[in-house]
Amino acid sequence: MNNQSVVPDSWKTDHLIVLVGGNPIPNYVVSLLLLNEEGTLHLIHSPETEEIAKGLARKFPKAQFHEVPDPANRTHIRAAISAALDKANASVGLNYTGGTKAMAVHAYQMVCESKRKVVLTYLDSRSLELRQDEQALGISVKFAVKPGIQDILDIQNISPLRPVTEASVQPILRSLNQALAQAHTSDGGIGEYSNWCCKYLRDDRGKLVEKTKDLKTNPIPFPDTPGLQAVAAAMREAFAIDAVDFDPQVVVNQLNPNPYIRKIGHLIKYLDGGWPEQLAMAAFFDNKITCDIHDLACSVETTERYNFEFDVAALQGYQLYAVSCTRSNDTALCKSKLFEAAIRAGQLGGDEAKVGLVCSHNDPEKLRRQVIELWRSANSAHIRVFGRDDLLRLAERFNGWLS
Repeated sequence: MNNQSVVPDSWKTDHLIVLVGGNPIPNYVVSLLLLNEEGTLHLIHSPETEEIAKGLARKFPKAQFHEVPDPANRTHIRAAISAALDKANASVGLNYTGGTKAMAVHAYQMVCESKRKVVLTYLDSRSLELRQDEQALGISVKFAVKPGIQDILDIQNISPLRPVTEASVQPILRSLNQALAQAHTSDGGIGEYSNWCCKYLRDDRGKLVEKTKDLKTNPIPFPDTPGLQAVAAAMREAFAIDAVDFDPQVVVNQLNPNPYIRKIGHLIKYLDGGWPEQLAMAAFFDNKITCDIHDLACSVETTERYNFEFDVAALQGYQLYAVSCTRSNDTALCKSKLFEAAIRAGQLGGDEAKVGLVCSHNDPEKLRRQVIELWRSANSAHIRVFGRDDLLRLAERFNGWLS
C-alpha cells in the first residue's frame, strides 16, 4: 500500500531518525509517510522501549537500532543521534514525535548543530497533522495511513487469543439487542433483567456458567416479568423456539455457524453482558461507509503477557476508537470500565485514541465529567459516555462522535 502521496517529496528522506516512545503508532505512521522507498529507518530507543523498537523493525526490515542507555542523559542522547547521522550517507530526516522530552530537545539540538541539511518533522496528536519546521501549515494525515487492528497488535508484539478476522465483526442478533436495549432504558427493566441473569445464568458463587451441567435450571425459562415481555418475545424469535423455556445447547445448535456463539459458555456470556458489545459493534458497522471506518474488532482478548481485553475497537484512518461495554447502571462499575478502556486505548492507539463507554447509566455526561476530573486527562475531548437514552439510537450517537 502506498499512502505517501499526501506528503511532499521534499519532506521524505533516505534516512529517517525517529525517537521511539511508549506507543509505536506515531512512529509507524511517520515512517510510512516520510521514508523513501528502500530507505533506512533509524530507531532511537531506550532500554524500556527496546521491544517497541523491535516491533517497528518487523515492519521495516532495514531498520537500525541506536540505544540511549539513559533517556534523560544529554550525553547518551547526543551519542545515539551522532551514531545515526554517521550512518546516514544520503538525505536525512528527524521526526521528534516520540521519546522523552529530553530526547526530543537534545536530538533537535544535535541535528541542528550537525551542519547537515535535516528535514525536521513532528506529528501532532491533537490535530492529526504532520508538521515540518520550515512550513507554516501542517498536513492532515489521519487517513494517509490505514493500518489494521491486527497491524497495531503486531507492532506492539501483542498476540490475541483468537485471530482478528473480518468474519468476526458482523453484528449478530440485532432485534434481540434492540429489545434488550429497550428494557435497559428504565431502572425497572435493568433490575428485572439483572435478577433473571443472576438466577439462571450464574452459579452460586456468581460466576457465569460455561457448561450445561453447571446450570441451576435446564431448560432455562424465558423472562416472564412485566418489563421483559418484549425481551422474551425477541429471544423466542432469535432462537426459533416457541415455548416457555429453552435449552442452551439447542440454541447454540440453532445459531450455528456463528463466530461469537459456538458453545454454551458463549451464549451465556452474550445474554448476561455481551449483547451491549454487539449493540456497539452494530453502531460502528452502520457508520462504516459514511464515517470511513476501515477495520473493526470485537471481544479481543490478549495473551497472558498483556492480559487484557477490549470489547469493541474501530479504526478511522490510524485513529483508534476503543469502546468498553456494560449493561450496568452502577456508577462505580461504569467508572471502572471507562478507566480501563482509557488505559488500554492509550496503550494500543497512543494519545490519538478516542475512548467510549456504552452503559445504561442515567446521567452519562455527569459520569464523563467525574472521570475526567479524577483522571485529569489532557485528552478529555476524546472521552465519551453513552447511557440509557442513547442505547436505542446508538448508531446515530456514534455518527456524531465519529464525524
